Amino acid sequence: MIKQKKKRFKLLDFTIIIFVIAILFFGASTVLLKAYDNSLIELKQEMETEIKELEIVNEKIINDIKLIDSENKLNIEQLIAETKLSNNPDNIVEIDTSND
Repeated sequence: MIKQKKKRFKLLDFTIIIFVIAILFFGASTVLLKAYDNSLIELKQEMETEIKELEIVNEKIINDIKLIDSENKLNIEQLIAETKLSNNPDNIVEIDTSND
């Protein structure tokens, strides 16, 4: 009877130790995962901010391109008017690129 009590206590002690270790690992993993989650949230916010800044720069570039394009059209129209050139559809030649 004495041997059975010792084995039972050893099994109970082992179970308690494993349970305590599991709780410690759970707590540690929870803290680490929460910290990792917070760092990912911060990184996401930084990337969203950078994307918005780049979109603003992109819009400015698009507007500049449109402005330059409209200025070029005005310059070309002025040049045509000054040199008194006209649009002659007979001067347009279509080149056949098919290999028949």
